[in-house]
This record gives sequence, structure tokens and C-alpha cells, in this order.
Amino acid sequence: MSDIGGDFYDFDTQRANRLGVLVADVTGHGVPAALVASMVKIAFAAEAERLDDPGLVLTNMNRTLCGRFAGAYVTACCGVIDELKSTLRYSSAGHPAPLLRRSDGRVEQLDQRGLLLAFDATAQYAAAEVALNAGDRLVFFSDGLVEACNADDEFFGDARLAHLLAAGTAGTPEQFADQIVAELRRWVGPDTHLQDDVTVVVVDIAGWPRAS
Repeated sequence: MSDIGGDFYDFDTQRANRLGVLVADVTGHGVPAALVASMVKIAFAAEAERLDDPGLVLTNMNRTLCGRFAGAYVTACCGVIDELKSTLRYSSAGHPAPLLRRSDGRVEQLDQRGLLLAFDATAQYAAAEVALNAGDRLVFFSDGLVEACNADDEFFGDARLAHLLAAGTAGTPEQFADQIVAELRRWVGPDTHLQDDVTVVVVDIAGWPRAS
């Protein structure tokens, strides 16, 4: 059961011209973490009508999750990509904010972090907004990616991920996600077991975003 974990992602496509993205990370591994993750996924689905305000989504999810389980915590990043407004609105609960590669090659580290979920029922989460353009690429990820260590106990790191993103966006989101994972495997070593779950979600802005 070691392959069961607490990392997961979800998409919301219920409204035309809008893509909702949630990436979350539950502490621990195995069945207990997976059960908590399923609760988080249900809580996210219940907030579909409020997805235009990711901060409110996380605030309501946090209130729902508090007191539901003990001995675990949840980090999450919620974003909504609006094609008509050409924007990303996002909010984070103790989770890395996404990276944004502009069509000209510049990489922006988005930054907006709130308290982790299920810790304080009174916590409020704010949302930030950034303009998007055709040719941009977004990368959502869990900290298991940037905190993975090689044989010298060096982190894979945000800078390495940003460098990969800046180097080019050829290929589909699926191919770029595979490239990130391949580089991570090379970094930690082919025979090294990752100590944490890893999630990567890549979204291209080209008319309506394509995701992997």
C-alpha cells in the first residue's frame, strides 16, 4: 500500500470558459492520507459555485475540514483560469504557489500563502490575480518535487524547476510534465525511492487552456 498517498489534483470544468485547478498535499502516506485526501476532494467539489473566488473556496474548505481528522494537515493551492478575462486568480494554504512562464521566456514565481488547512477554523484566505496571455504556461506542483533530495542531500529546488520551465515549452503539457519527472528521477538517482509524493500539473494558455 506504499503507493497510496495524500497528494492529488482535481479540475473543475463545469462552467464554459473557466478552468478550476486544485493541487493538495496531505501529510503522511498510505490509506490514512488517501482517506483524508478524498475528504478534501469532496470539500473542493462542494465549492464549485464559488470557484471565481479561490480564497473563499479555501476558507470554506478549511471550515469544513477542521475537526474532521486528527494527526494530519493539508496544504492546497486553488486557482481559476478565466478565458474571457484572461486571468488566473489563485489562493494558497501553506502550499507552493504556481510558476508562470511568459511567452517571451520570463518565469514568474507567484506568491500568495495562507495557513495550512484544518488547523484553525477561523482562518481566512485571500486571493491574488495575475493577467495571462496566449503562449503562457502555468506549473502547479507539490513540495515533494522541490524538496526531493539527491545523494548529497541537496534539494531539487525552486530554481532548478524555474530553469527547466525557462528553457522552453516545446511539446504538450503532458510531455513537459514527463520531462520534469524525468529530470527529478535523474537528480535523485534511478534507484532512490522518493521520500514524499510528487504532483505536477501543467496548463498551457492558448485560447482555452490545455492541461495535464
